[in-house]
Amino acid sequence: MNEPRVLLLDEPLGALDLQLRRQMQTELKRLQKHLGITFVYITHDQEEALNMSDRIAVMRDGKFEQIGTPQEVYDQPKTSFVASFVGSANIIYGTVSHVNEDTLVFENKNGIGIAARNKINILKGQKITVAVRTEHISLTPAASNRNAVGLMGVVKEKSFAGGLLQIFVNLADGQEIIASRHGIDSLLVPGDNVIVTWAPEKAILVDLEGAQ
Repeated sequence: MNEPRVLLLDEPLGALDLQLRRQMQTELKRLQKHLGITFVYITHDQEEALNMSDRIAVMRDGKFEQIGTPQEVYDQPKTSFVASFVGSANIIYGTVSHVNEDTLVFENKNGIGIAARNKINILKGQKITVAVRTEHISLTPAASNRNAVGLMGVVKEKSFAGGLLQIFVNLADGQEIIASRHGIDSLLVPGDNVIVTWAPEKAILVDLEGAQ
């Protein structure tokens, strides 16, 4: 077809190396704007999906898990699957102990967490699931903040990927939390006791029953 209204691209850059793939992403975006037609772009590369798309559909077992803009899918995932599949997120479970006007407090075996309510009706005693992106996790030495609110853990290892540092923390119940940041100057070392915290608005409520 010389003038299609929709063009299907099924992992067109999968066989290319990283630098060439990024160059071709730019060329495909320019081509799409020039032609003015819809590209349906299939990829398993989450970074590529966020970079290329105006709207993203995340599928699981043949069904749509969430459809939205890249920012909506990344910043406001509706399910733990979407939060973990697009980007990197820590999935944390707990039981609500206090409900305030703007925030809620939840507890588990590892300590206390805080999340923004975002006008969602949450009750005391309700079990919840929150997703916190790895880049929003803060780690503080436990010895310097004995009265801090957070989850207690022990640094397991540090991993470097380019300029990105990942710190893996084991919580008391065995769950692993990942904190990532740019730069490699963290003074934390394996074996350090730390408190895991985040800003309340960065803890996204997911897997809510009946959520649309």
